[in-house]
Order: sequence, then structure tokens, then C-alpha cells
Amino acid sequence: MERLTIAMAETLGSGFGAQSALTTLGDAALLLPLAGLLVAAVAAKDGGAAVLWAGVIIGGAGIIAAIKIAYYLGLSPLGNVSGHAGLALLVLGGTARYAPLFMPQPWHHLPLRLALTLLAVLIGASRVSLDYHTLGEVIAGAALGLTGIGILARRPLPPTPTRHYRRMIWGVPLLLLLPLTYGWTVTTEPVWQAIALHIAPWLGITPP
Repeated sequence: MERLTIAMAETLGSGFGAQSALTTLGDAALLLPLAGLLVAAVAAKDGGAAVLWAGVIIGGAGIIAAIKIAYYLGLSPLGNVSGHAGLALLVLGGTARYAPLFMPQPWHHLPLRLALTLLAVLIGASRVSLDYHTLGEVIAGAALGLTGIGILARRPLPPTPTRHYRRMIWGVPLLLLLPLTYGWTVTTEPVWQAIALHIAPWLGITPP
């Protein structure tokens, strides 16, 4: 908890404090562990839904990685698509989709979904504000994320029980996850660039 407090204080105290904090919330170092925990929680109720969600996240991340490699090869019409925007929607959107499994009362769903949607939008906006991506690159990443959410929405949810207090225990590890992962970052851009440089000669391409 102390590391979380220090990291947040340093982030919020910088010139781009709010944007930096939001960008950190969209980092793979936080979202992927969160996704793993949430997928496990969904699996306890609906194994098929959990497999689908995990597949959508892995597939979406793979597509984003492929587009980024294409970008460093000079072949991406979408530019350097925002992984933060795409992954945030895949994880937060999936959370909103499967929220009824843990919160049976319908009146709970809308506020949660609005809050998660707003957070995803703010994460994407922070990428533009901090000059990490253009607006078009963020929109491209968001489009990929929304496509994944659309795939999840096509599968109906199972009947939801009225008693759910046992399932709420998943909130405990979720609360513990934030202080353990907030402030960590995963820098993948050098990886995609290195892959592009490695395969460029095989493709007869000179990277820009």
C-alpha cells in the first residue's frame, strides 16, 4: 500500500498528473493480471464464457501486436494503434458484460457499466493528451476493443442466482491487486520494433 501511495503521489504531482495516472490504469502490467483474476471468477460460474473472454483478450492483444509490427515495417494503414485503448476496452468491457454474474440486481449494472465506459474513454484520451498516440490510433485501438465486446455480447449469459454473497469474495483479491500492480509498466514497443527489424530482410522491406 505504501508503494501505491508513493506512486500515485509522484504521478499526480507531475505536469501531466491526471493523464499519467489514467495511462497507468490502462497499462498491460495492471490489466492483464486483472483480466486473469476476472476470467477465473467468471469460470467459476460459466466456463464457456471464461474461455470466450480469455480468447477474445488473447486474440485482440495478438492483433494489436501484429498491427504494431506492421507499423514498424511501414505497412500499417492504422498507424501505431493504441494497445492501451484496445486492451482497456477488452478487459473493462468484458467486466461490464459479465457483471450480472456477480450482481444480480439489474439496477446495479448501469452505474458500473457507465463507470467502466468512462474509465476506458479517459484512458484513451490520456494517450492522446500525453502525445503517445494520435486520435486516429486511439480510435483504431478502441474499434478493436469494441469488436471484442461485440463478440462477447453474442453469447447469452446463464441464469443469474438471486443469492450472490459468496461470489462477492472475488472483490477481496481485486482490492489487493491494485496496490500490487499500480505503477508497474510493460514497455512492449521495443519488442515489436525488434521483431520488425528481424523479419524485414526476409520480407525484402526496408523499415522506415
